[in-house]
Amino acid sequence: MSVFLVLIVLLCGALSASLLGFWLGRRFEEDLFRDVFGKKIYVKIDKGVNEYGKWYAALSAVSPLPYIPILFGALDMEWKTFFLYGIIPRLLGFIGTAIATVLMGDYLSRFVRAF
Repeated sequence: MSVFLVLIVLLCGALSASLLGFWLGRRFEEDLFRDVFGKKIYVKIDKGVNEYGKWYAALSAVSPLPYIPILFGALDMEWKTFFLYGIIPRLLGFIGTAIATVLMGDYLSRFVRAF
């Protein structure tokens, strides 16, 4: 398969899964967090997520942890912040991996054949 084709499918899947997870968290889990923490504490968490959460979103975007977009949606992160710090770094990480694979493809295939 072409690396370009695989990359396009991967980017579409990652983008749609992140957006869907964020929407689901925002739509269904926000009420759960309010009930668990109470209105007063939830407001503090909400302010903290919108102020500092972008760095957590950027870190989680390059980690292999699933369901993180649902958490950011449930904690009422802004869409713009999530897109800039949660989705773009994830997509750039996949693009970087694809470029490294193309550049080091011959070396990797020789390495794998050695075993």
